[in-house]
Amino acid sequence: MSRSFTARVAAATVLILVALSWGTSDDPKDKDDPDKKSTGVKKTAVIKPTKLVILVEAKAEQTPEAVLKTLKRGAELTKCTYEGKPDIQATPAAFFRMLRRLDSEPDTDEITGKDKKGGKEKEEVRVTMRPSLDEANNWLVRVHYPEDGHLTKLDVGFGKEGKAKTRSYTPKNLDKDAEAPLVLTLARTYVLRLAKDKNVGKEDVPSTFAATVDRTKSKGDKKLTATGSVDSGPRYFMVTFVNFDGELEKLFDAIKDPKKVGNPVEDAKADERLSLVFASWHRRLPGSEEFDGFIHKPRFARLPNRNVVRVWILFPLTKAEAEKRLADYRKITDSEKLVRKIRDEMPVRGSDPVTVGASTKAKWIELPDASGKKPDGTPKLDYFSRDLPLQNFRDLQKMYPDAYRLVVYEFEPDGCPPDVGVEAIEVLDPVTKRGVYVFSQAVAGWSARLQRLTEEEAQKTKKPIKKKPDDLDN
Repeated sequence: MSRSFTARVAAATVLILVALSWGTSDDPKDKDDPDKKSTGVKKTAVIKPTKLVILVEAKAEQTPEAVLKTLKRGAELTKCTYEGKPDIQATPAAFFRMLRRLDSEPDTDEITGKDKKGGKEKEEVRVTMRPSLDEANNWLVRVHYPEDGHLTKLDVGFGKEGKAKTRSYTPKNLDKDAEAPLVLTLARTYVLRLAKDKNVGKEDVPSTFAATVDRTKSKGDKKLTATGSVDSGPRYFMVTFVNFDGELEKLFDAIKDPKKVGNPVEDAKADERLSLVFASWHRRLPGSEEFDGFIHKPRFARLPNRNVVRVWILFPLTKAEAEKRLADYRKITDSEKLVRKIRDEMPVRGSDPVTVGASTKAKWIELPDASGKKPDGTPKLDYFSRDLPLQNFRDLQKMYPDAYRLVVYEFEPDGCPPDVGVEAIEVLDPVTKRGVYVFSQAVAGWSARLQRLTEEEAQKTKKPIKKKPDDLDN
């Protein structure tokens, strides 16, 4: 049973979370629920370029490649566009189930352990074993409760009902015995790596298990035993499409249609009843890219506890150019010399006009404080930005199919004349997480926006077809 969620982040970026299922479809009773009918996908059917995140519940035997193949085929059939290649990551089942619980009433009270329908208590010990999503032939063994329990022995049966053969394993600490088949990875969580057991072949598939669990704090019985069948599925993935543009309703219809895709999903829905908001007490969340028609509006957030007066971007660059120029500028380790170097290269200042086309050479461009001031002198908003009109879209797309830039935040002391005492501000590199004065960044949404502008330009320049006299209405 799948559930789905929609989340909106900031003003310029929308994050849509959609749940897909290759298992069973939603409860048939949902179809008769007027409240659930009113929250159907049509509310979010046509969406502007956005980050589309799809939560997938797949069958145990399904591979990430098979999941992507279905989704990409559906997007192709329905003329949905997106930037680059969709990303797929294995997702913990707990994450999928946590979000699903937000959209439905849980059947079990997580605090008392009582079943809300029948009053059944949680069993004294619970252990599960299922395929690991991280690597083939690895199996995840988890002691759910008791909370003070730890695994001391695991007997695994292979073949039908575990009758083919049985192997016994003792958990080891991964740091102390990296070659042990059964290792502790997290609290009450173990990984059984059958490739480390020479007596188990690739054709041997676990089917049953018996786990011995010791309790460290119990005053009663300290040894408990849990037996069960190995859970062979489902598997969970998270698929991300960057700058997705299209009609979700048509996409869902396509990937559910066995006549259009070879591996159709059972269910696919988006629901606007839930919102997901990102908040941080640790750092300022990054700014967003914006496009307004043919105008590119890069935005950079103000840094907390730093007196930022402007942001410099070296733009436009290809990925190879960005890597080379970044290496060159990082050779300048003095923060004052770096911004002086920028000024020596005749940058485009905040008041200078600038357009970006195929023949535009990369230049340092100043992004001034675009927030304005309140009556007390404090900024209204917290970002630096400027308009960068784009031109010659088709040629620009050929020259820069993906655009990159270098970024430098600049400090200027209060009370000093302009450009006096300026220096670069150290920031965390988005990739290496190390302190740097300059970093490289891809322009989000660039490819999809240029593709759209190119198509719109082609439509405007298309000559109307003259009708023959026979075609004219009488």
